[in-house]
Amino acid sequence: MTVKEHLSKHDEHLSKHDREIAAIRKLILVGMKMINRNQEQINRLTIEVRAVTAGVRELTNSLKRGVNGHSKRKIDLQ
Repeated sequence: MTVKEHLSKHDEHLSKHDREIAAIRKLILVGMKMINRNQEQINRLTIEVRAVTAGVRELTNSLKRGVNGHSKRKIDLQ
């Protein structure tokens, strides 16, 4: 193999390697964008879950206090 053939083959390998690196970079960037979008969705869901949890807590507390603001009285059945 001559020097020119060897250099030519070496250049082909380098260009293939450069294309692979570029493809890997694109994959990493797309993955990072997907993670950011998912994180935003998780943050929104977390806020919604906290709101629902607070609503359920308020509902259970209101049920403990009585119905419509009236206290429950013991009924004498005799």
